[in-house]
Amino acid sequence: CRPCHLCSALLRSPARPLPLRRPGSRPTACGSASPSRAGRDHGHPAAHAVVLGASIAGLLAARALSELGWRVTLLEKDKMTAVQTQRTESGARIRLRGRSGTPQARHIHMLLPAGASALEALLPGIQRELVEAGGKPVAFDSCIKLNLSGFPIGQPAAGDTIPNTILVSRALIEETIRRRVNELDDVTLRSGDSVDGLIGSGGSVHGVRLRTGERIHASLVVDASGRGSRCEKWIAQAGGEAPEKATVDCEVIYADALMKPAPQDRHGRGWRVLKVDHAPGQGRRGGIIFEIEHGLWLVGLSGCLGERPPRTEEDWLKYADGLPDSELSNFIRRATFLSPVSRIATTGNVRRYWESTSQSAGFLALGDALCAPNPLYGQGITMAGLQALALQTSLAQSRLAPGGGPLSARAAGAAQ
Repeated sequence: CRPCHLCSALLRSPARPLPLRRPGSRPTACGSASPSRAGRDHGHPAAHAVVLGASIAGLLAARALSELGWRVTLLEKDKMTAVQTQRTESGARIRLRGRSGTPQARHIHMLLPAGASALEALLPGIQRELVEAGGKPVAFDSCIKLNLSGFPIGQPAAGDTIPNTILVSRALIEETIRRRVNELDDVTLRSGDSVDGLIGSGGSVHGVRLRTGERIHASLVVDASGRGSRCEKWIAQAGGEAPEKATVDCEVIYADALMKPAPQDRHGRGWRVLKVDHAPGQGRRGGIIFEIEHGLWLVGLSGCLGERPPRTEEDWLKYADGLPDSELSNFIRRATFLSPVSRIATTGNVRRYWESTSQSAGFLALGDALCAPNPLYGQGITMAGLQALALQTSLAQSRLAPGGGPLSARAAGAAQ
């Protein structure tokens, strides 16, 4: 995968929301469209899809399929807790504890402008909901201050700007999407169900097998189970072809903490995101302060190629002192810890080339199961949204059969 190219393209060309309403559809209470009975089969007599993984990519895929009249079963191996309804600082602290299947939820995630547009296209009104829950609407290029080896290379733009994204935690984004998807009549979310394999033969997939032995048949299986997906093995067992996989790993490790800024630092800083890095060849450390809901900070320190940011608070602060500019360190030494330091080391770029295989009918990979970029690039949520839109437009406009080459090619195009 070429994350730098993708990042540049997304920053320069925010996605346009696609029209979701089709002829014969009627508005629903949430402002989206529900297909008429004539349109519900959409060329597929048994329009039932199983989606593996109820994280952001899986939830958005379920929304896209439901919009076209598919009946969707979402299978999540984690036991899902009730949606956190507290729109307060304490609610944010609870939310950011995450769950075992999404350790990345405790770390910084950027919603790029194209991602914000994609979410709004799939779930009209979600940007307003995120703001009401404490998120901050901003113009992407006017909120970030960049410092490279002590030299400012990017300053927030002055003057009035038009917001095109929202600063918010990944946990709040997923929680808001999940609540909206849970309200859809055609989507069933089953938590605590572990998939043990695919049902199929001759390379065609017809459903999934659970660890309990239960078999769920479907016209389409969508793998949104993340970078740890086991579908490569399962496809081979079903007589299909496993994809080639490319990995680019600079051994980047992130250690993040939730913090509350000092009273004097809550306003008037001139930035909402501060990023400090060594120039290439001059060091292997980086740091970022990222404002989320309610004005709290997610603060991340990174190291690569042998540099490991520590987990203990005092050592973590000392590690920040080693950045090439003291501004970030000064800010976080005045701030208050609201969480322990959380570290994540599985960060390599992984690309599975499903579209290049002799395609397995009835199967599609999305999200990190298709392309898992290093979190540094801030692309994961945006790619999930663009891929869900690609899935929706492929089925709606082209009347493609479930699974197979065209769908995988569309999803891969969104990833690239």
